[in-house]
Amino acid sequence: MHILRIVYDWPPPWSGLSPAPYEMTQAQVHRGHSFDIFCGRWPLSGPLETLPNCRFKTFIREPIPASLSLLISPLVFIYYMYWRFKHTPELIHSHGHFAIWLYGYRCLLRKFVPWAKELRIPEKGVYEELERIEAGSGVSSRKNPAADDKGKKVQKTREEMLQERVLSLALLHPSSLQYIAQEHISYFSIFYQEFLEGMKRVPDFHPGKAEEVFSPEKAQYLEELELQAQATCQAQEESLPGDMDREFLMCLRELKRLTLNKQRDAIARELKAAEQEADDQKVHKLLVELQHVSRQLI
Repeated sequence: MHILRIVYDWPPPWSGLSPAPYEMTQAQVHRGHSFDIFCGRWPLSGPLETLPNCRFKTFIREPIPASLSLLISPLVFIYYMYWRFKHTPELIHSHGHFAIWLYGYRCLLRKFVPWAKELRIPEKGVYEELERIEAGSGVSSRKNPAADDKGKKVQKTREEMLQERVLSLALLHPSSLQYIAQEHISYFSIFYQEFLEGMKRVPDFHPGKAEEVFSPEKAQYLEELELQAQATCQAQEESLPGDMDREFLMCLRELKRLTLNKQRDAIARELKAAEQEADDQKVHKLLVELQHVSRQLI
C-alpha cells in the first residue's frame, strides 16, 4: 500500500512527537508499504532521518509562534493539491495541525464524492488491511507475536520464526550480536527490535543481565525463549558456537531477502500506478529504485 503521511514533527530532534511517526513508518515499511511524507522541520535541526521506500517533502515547522494553522498549514494544503495531480495514495494518514486545511477540504469533498472514490481505490481494500492489522499480523504490536490477546498460540509466519530464532541464538551465544548492524535492525518487527537494541546497548551482555535492561515481563519472555532454545540445541546437537554463528548469519541473510522482496513488490505497485498516470519522471525514478533493490537480491 502507498500511504501519504502528514506530520508536523520528524526526527531529528528525537524528542516530543517525532519518534512516534518515524517508528510507525519504519514498521510499516518493513511490512512492504511505501510512503510520501510531508513533515515539519525545525531550523538547524540536522540532516533528515530517512527510511527506504519513503519520499519526503519538508516544511519549516513554525516560523512565528502560534502561527502554524495560518501560515504553514495552508502551504501544506496548497502543495497537497499540486501533488495530487501526479500521485494517487491508497491511504492518507495525518496528525496534528499540519493537515487542518486538508481536513476541512475533505469534509467538504465527502458531501459530493465518497472518500474511497476520491483516492481511486476500493474502500473494501482499506478495511481488509485494517482488519488484518487488528487481527495481530501487523508488526506494530509490542506484545509477543506468537500469542493473541487471550494468550493462545497463533501460527507464526516464516519471517517471525526467523526473527525469533535470531533472538534465541543471541541469547545462547551473545557474541553473535556483533554481526547485527543498524541495517539489520530494520529487518525485524518492533517487538524484536526492542530486545536486540537493548541487548546491544549493554557491554558483554548475557541473559543474566536481562532484568537490568528490560521490564520483568520482557525479561521473563527472554528467559523462556532461552530455555526453549537450549532444549532445541540439545535435541539437535547444535550447541557449538561456530554452528550457531553460521545459523545466525544465515537467518540474517534470509531476513534481508524477505525484506528486499517486500520493497521490490511495493516499488512494482508504485511503478504500475505511475505508468497508468503517464508520469514519465516518476516511472524513471522507480525503475532506478527497482534495479537497485533487484541487484541486492542477486
